[in-house]
Amino acid sequence: MKKIDGDSCDEAWDFYKKYYGTKLNGKTFIHNGKEIAIEGEVIFNTKLKRSEDSNTYTLFGSILREEECFNKLNKLLEEFHYCPMNLCVLPKTGGLNIIKGQFANDRFDSFVWLLSQYYQGITAPIINRGNRNCYIGQQTALSDFLEAFNDEKAFCKCFYGINNNLVETLIEKGPVAITKSEELYDYYLLACEFWTVRLEDIYSKESISKADYNSYTRKLDKFSKLLQDERQKILTSE
Repeated sequence: MKKIDGDSCDEAWDFYKKYYGTKLNGKTFIHNGKEIAIEGEVIFNTKLKRSEDSNTYTLFGSILREEECFNKLNKLLEEFHYCPMNLCVLPKTGGLNIIKGQFANDRFDSFVWLLSQYYQGITAPIINRGNRNCYIGQQTALSDFLEAFNDEKAFCKCFYGINNNLVETLIEKGPVAITKSEELYDYYLLACEFWTVRLEDIYSKESISKADYNSYTRKLDKFSKLLQDERQKILTSE
């Protein structure tokens, strides 16, 4: 697979076409007879610095900046940022992609929790948000599209290819604040679990090669071990 350097570059759209198949018609997503305009999206925002050469940190970067493993973690997270198992599409109409990016520091687990609230009837945070030019017609179109799914589990299965147990774990973790390094390690372990499950789904749909699958599996194993080792250091020091 050609290197992907953005969630909306040509290489990313080539991947989306392979992964979503007939659900994509250009930059329109089709589900149960409902169509909506979509954009490419990073699932877990892994950036610890605002830019590669910057000394300005993201919120999560500020939590880890003093940790000895910072550089190792940052390098791995940069590799995962635009990898296939961290890329998807989301509705552009109604601004669902923007809502995800603005909510809870762009945390994916918090976004899935927000989706679960929508399907429980708490619709305003999604339907009355989005970009500043999101008029009622766009909000209604997004609502109609979301109603084409039974619940957040069906939505996540369609867009991310993950199982119900993982969706429930994401919902459980979504409302919990992250303020300490050990909590952030747990969040990244959850990301690692997500990427592992999604990698299997991507490979099963023949959206990546066997060589790419093996390469990402090795990187995920390395990432998981680093996180577990750092988490263990904290536990033994307490």
